[in-house]
Amino acid sequence: MSIELLVALIIIGLALATSVYLVQPKKVATVTRLGKYVRAGRPGLNFKLPFLIEQVDVELATALLQQVENVRVKTKDNAYVDMPIQIFYQVDESTNDNVGRAAYNLEDPSSQIIQLAAKEVRSHATSMTLDELFMDKDSMEKRVKEDLEEFVGNNGYHIHNVVIDEPTPSEEVQRASNDVIASQRLQDAATAKAEAIRIERVGEARADAEALTERAKAFSSSREIISKGMADAADAMRNRVTGLDDADIIRVLEGVDWRDALISCSKGPGSVIIDTAREGHGLAETAGFIQSQIDRATKAPASTEGLSKPESPAAGGATEAVVESSEEYANDES
Repeated sequence: MSIELLVALIIIGLALATSVYLVQPKKVATVTRLGKYVRAGRPGLNFKLPFLIEQVDVELATALLQQVENVRVKTKDNAYVDMPIQIFYQVDESTNDNVGRAAYNLEDPSSQIIQLAAKEVRSHATSMTLDELFMDKDSMEKRVKEDLEEFVGNNGYHIHNVVIDEPTPSEEVQRASNDVIASQRLQDAATAKAEAIRIERVGEARADAEALTERAKAFSSSREIISKGMADAADAMRNRVTGLDDADIIRVLEGVDWRDALISCSKGPGSVIIDTAREGHGLAETAGFIQSQIDRATKAPASTEGLSKPESPAAGGATEAVVESSEEYANDES
């Protein structure tokens, strides 16, 4: 074999060897021509210009990547909390240009993406209170993802998801929060107790008001009955005892009322009753007055003072009936 043929075979072999390359699954490679990026190599067997004309430069993982970071943030109400964040991202291999940007635009893609995410989390946290931070994590995740998409999308990556775990307040914030919660619970308990007392007292007041109303109605009804009874008694005395004027009738009724009061007061065991009625209104005076009227009525035939003179035997019979009725009334009252 001649030297020329041997050289030719060697050159052909080297050309073939440097023209073929393999890309592993879940990988993408960049191919440069004389130092300039020209295209992306997909998984499997690929071909390129031999020797140093085209070279496989960078291999990128196309699998879903994850970055985790614990970010210390300050809330709107000056509370410091740690927020664990997770970024799920991936190389956008849909076009050769996207692969080139992913390979050459960012010096350290994973670090730069997580740092940008931390910056966005801090920015949004400063406009939220601690309570809002706990209750509105979903909204923050959405806003952070939107902000990241604009940046990584221009650099050949795609953000699949942003997950923000439960914020972890510092120990000082946790103690303060526990104290606030305990105080709030004590305040709520005191408020509930005060409300219960208020309801109870309002109920008692309403019950007392209703009881007073009923007692007032009963008192008014009893007074009405007593007044009617006194009026009937006054009419009976005026019609049955001749010579009694209104003052005499009132005096008799006052004496009866005084006697009833004394009887009512003397019902208790060991009671001592002292009659301190003013002049003319004691039991003795009342009984004496009634007796004098009876005497006047019985002497009516001999004297006409203050009495009507009978005009016939029938009228005399009426006088005896009046005297008898007056005696019975006096005896009942005394």
